[in-house]
Amino acid sequence: MRPKRHTIAYVNNSDLLGRRFNGYDFQDHLANNGYDVEFFCFEKKSESCNVHPMMPWKYAPKIKGAIERLETTFSIQSLIYPFPITLAIQSKFNNVDIAHFQMIHNSFFSLQFLPSFSKRRPSVWTLHDPWALTGHCIHPYSCTKWHSGCHGCPNLDSPKQIKIDTAAILWSIKKDVVQRSDLTIHVLSNWMKEMVDSSPIMKGKKVRIIPIGVDMERFRPDRNIRREFRKSLGIPDESFVIMLRTSTNPFKGLEIAKKLLSKMRPKRQIFILTIDTKNLIENNMENIRIIDQGFVDDSLLIPSYQASDMFLMPSTAESFGVMAVEAMACGCPVICVKDTAVEETIRGCKSYLSIDPQHLEIIAEQIDDLSENFSYLFEMSQKVRDFSVKEYDKKVHMRSLVDLYDSLLE
Repeated sequence: MRPKRHTIAYVNNSDLLGRRFNGYDFQDHLANNGYDVEFFCFEKKSESCNVHPMMPWKYAPKIKGAIERLETTFSIQSLIYPFPITLAIQSKFNNVDIAHFQMIHNSFFSLQFLPSFSKRRPSVWTLHDPWALTGHCIHPYSCTKWHSGCHGCPNLDSPKQIKIDTAAILWSIKKDVVQRSDLTIHVLSNWMKEMVDSSPIMKGKKVRIIPIGVDMERFRPDRNIRREFRKSLGIPDESFVIMLRTSTNPFKGLEIAKKLLSKMRPKRQIFILTIDTKNLIENNMENIRIIDQGFVDDSLLIPSYQASDMFLMPSTAESFGVMAVEAMACGCPVICVKDTAVEETIRGCKSYLSIDPQHLEIIAEQIDDLSENFSYLFEMSQKVRDFSVKEYDKKVHMRSLVDLYDSLLE
């Protein structure tokens, strides 16, 4: 007798944005393991018949914008969006066996729907950041008030910003919603699990750690692509190249990167290959040339990793660090900030550099030395590739995810 197939509903703000970790790219693997996927989102960009827009109407973006402005005015977050109502009346959603909620705090979903949705079927909520644990912050940094109710928020401007101090109210609402919901919490790192375990909002919830996996066949070293991509950018084959994401997001640590570069004293020209926002670093440092690529898709992202000798990821607040794993899969060692989730993610490989923001001159000198030591860089490259394949292969990630779903249906 043929085994019964089950259906999973993924709920996210978008289908293609973040597709490598929001469920969209999981469909083929899950199908081979007895699970069909129905994907529900506010912003549909693909042509897939398995993706269902929650508001397939012409004026939906305007309605969303108006509600977003209303929430901003009253300093509330993810409380009054009506769009999940459309899930409740869709048979495709009502008939699924498991619901998996992803980035549901991106201005389209109201938390009050979680209890009713989660009581009808086994449900998972992936926490891509600590927002669910705080009053309003995506990352609380050194603030510990999320342990006890977020009373008297010291930083209203921390994303997601609020105009008036409603942090304690929002914290209480989240606690009420989560405690009334039947949820398994999925986190990407032990760093996030420790936060969840110490959060009163998540008290009593089952927590599973399943790191994000990377397709090791796509993200891999390739000397030919490295050479040709460098040539297309005017970078000599023997040059030392550091890849950097230049983002205006304060969590991404651009100011740390700028200060670090200003302290470097390379003996010969090195190249900083950037992605994301252009013109955020002045191209006037001695022996350092900036090449801005702007926003890139995978057709440029992967060759950028492959063409680089190191990947500088100075993020101060991440819950995992998928770009660090992608870089290592391409044989590109990582420079990260110490005592962060990114360092935890890559620590096992031991072939990385750790930044102390208070002593940038130390890491600057180490980078200068490495830029002259290509044999050691090659050794590091091999080690980080081997580590990423062992720890973060997408196949391992998918096996763990299937095991989670199987356990929910037992």
